[in-house]
Amino acid sequence: MPRLRLALAGLAVLAAAAPAAAGEPRHWPLWPSEVARVAEPLRPLPGGELRVIPETRKIAAVRALDRYPTPLVAPLLVEALDDRASGVRREALAACLERQIVACAAPARRIWTGEIMDPALRIAALRVVALGGEPDRLPLFLAALRDPDEQIRAEAVRTFVAATWPKDQHASVRAGVIAKLADPSPVVRRAAAYGLGMLGPGDGALALTRLLADPDPQVRQDTADALGRLRDPRAAPALLRALQAGDETYVARSFLAAFAAVPGPDVDLELLRLFDAPPRNLGHRTLAEVIARRPAPGPALAEGLVARLREDPLRGPALDALLGLGEVARPALRAAQTRGLEPPLDLEVRRLLAALDLPDRPTLRVPPWPKEQDREAWSAALADPDPARRLLAARALGERAPAWLAAAAAGRLEAPAPAEPNTPTCAPP
Repeated sequence: MPRLRLALAGLAVLAAAAPAAAGEPRHWPLWPSEVARVAEPLRPLPGGELRVIPETRKIAAVRALDRYPTPLVAPLLVEALDDRASGVRREALAACLERQIVACAAPARRIWTGEIMDPALRIAALRVVALGGEPDRLPLFLAALRDPDEQIRAEAVRTFVAATWPKDQHASVRAGVIAKLADPSPVVRRAAAYGLGMLGPGDGALALTRLLADPDPQVRQDTADALGRLRDPRAAPALLRALQAGDETYVARSFLAAFAAVPGPDVDLELLRLFDAPPRNLGHRTLAEVIARRPAPGPALAEGLVARLREDPLRGPALDALLGLGEVARPALRAAQTRGLEPPLDLEVRRLLAALDLPDRPTLRVPPWPKEQDREAWSAALADPDPARRLLAARALGERAPAWLAAAAAGRLEAPAPAEPNTPTCAPP
């Protein structure tokens, strides 16, 4: 697997290093001073003399820079973050975030730590601060979680989980998100539940289960979705109780999907009981849809569904669920055929087994691979028009792992990226 990842990286490296197709338009300024003239309202006079320019004109200048390549406009956007007009800074922050300009993180931090009361501007600054990789971001975000404004706290949680953190700070990040599950604002509780699910398996599932009875139905739904991502078996009893208590339809569906995502044979048996007697606001079809998407169904689940094929109200949903289970259902269906089925039911089972059979696919013919040191030939193989052949070439290259591959990838990643336009403009004559 590591070799395959290296090969895929090499695929991107060699593809990026390939020359542009002949006649490909280059979207560059028509004259050297074009970008400077567009950004003229944002720049001070040569002698440092102040001048009064309407905020709307400055905002228009920032928006006009959107058509130019990032390397040409990044310094101008960084400089615009120190503008006195909050509208200009907000527009520049949005451009920095869209282009992922790391150099904007430092001036964005100055905006965040300043005495600005505009929540929209502070939220935009917080998002841009997350682009930087400074290890001292953690105290800043922990302070943001305690902000008096609930929108700031919610955005801090969302930014928390989306940012990249050093490994030794992961526990602190998760602990900060778990603490917000008890926030007095439902907006923040929703963000915390969603964020904890996005962090993936780990601590927090038991703390989440307390929100299954939250007064806000949106919080309950987001909590169930998060538990479905965590797949912690310890949450299964709380999810089952919430299902049996009943809820609004969209919330109950989330409860059911989360419960079906939890692994374990006990969950299989409970799903069969729920299939027999669906909770309030849920039906057999909904149960069948959720069972069909169960990540790791056991044989007992398929056998239980096959046993219910003789019940008229359950036959259609049970067949749909068995079709979704795929190969897991095949042994149970074969065993039912061996025991004997009524002709109409036997026909249904035959159709289902036929649907589970995948059509034969033609074998992909692979040409002989190039020699390990022939980089140009490997570049051509990795650029094959057929995606399947490209993946096979990447796998073959990963298995061989020539010495030049790692060096090529490292050199390409460390080299400055070519200037690419953010949006197309007219091509030079």
